[in-house]
Amino acid sequence: MIQRIQSIYLLVVTILTIVCMCSPVGSIIANTNEISEFGNLFITIPDGTKDYAPWALFVILLVVAILSFGTIFLFKKRILQIRLTIFNSVMLIGYYLALVAYIFMLAEDTSFTPSWTIC
Repeated sequence: MIQRIQSIYLLVVTILTIVCMCSPVGSIIANTNEISEFGNLFITIPDGTKDYAPWALFVILLVVAILSFGTIFLFKKRILQIRLTIFNSVMLIGYYLALVAYIFMLAEDTSFTPSWTIC
């Protein structure tokens, strides 16, 4: 299974994607100094309720994690492994584009402070 260096890289991608799924993306600070925590699955509003508006971000990261883990086992089909890795890269670019879209849609009159997990 872990026979080539790209398999190790794909395992690292899987682990980092799972960490990114579980970590907050940032904070949304309203004009009234109320802070909402922005995650990949939900937004925690200051009163404790959760808004599941950004669920698509979680789904994108889940697909990337599953696909990158499954790609590890395709070490005998190198061309397919390369194509799936390129598809994963395109999915991650789509994740960041969707994240920017959610930030602009949900944080209209507020400011957004990113977390370290955005990188």
